[in-house]
Amino acid sequence: MNFRKHFFINLTILLILWFLLTDITFSMIFIALFWGVLIPDADHKFKRHRYFLFHSITFPLLAFIFEPSTLLALMIFSQSLHLLCDIRFNRSKMIGFYTIKITKHRGLNGINSTIFLISNFIIGLTILTVWVWFYV
Repeated sequence: MNFRKHFFINLTILLILWFLLTDITFSMIFIALFWGVLIPDADHKFKRHRYFLFHSITFPLLAFIFEPSTLLALMIFSQSLHLLCDIRFNRSKMIGFYTIKITKHRGLNGINSTIFLISNFIIGLTILTVWVWFYV
């Protein structure tokens, strides 16, 4: 999915959360939007699109484990939305460029890449839901 679609989907859902939850500020929305739209595709510069560290919620999740906050929960959710948008359900598109890369020459196959992206989305959605339910 291209940048505009990632941006629009993330912005729409984050703005809905901003209207629904009083503890979320506009600056949190801006930071989470930046993180969710730009960071997962930062690996384009390294010629390894969909490298597993960038196309997972690993970095914000580690930060959230050590210092839980609403901003980190929003960043995890925003990045997991990006990953949800990157899923390819058409089997013919589940090759090459669209698979998750573990090393330069090895990666997950199409089905495992889809499972990896879906599981990251479910974890991100769960973290945001639990955080909002109990702490906001």
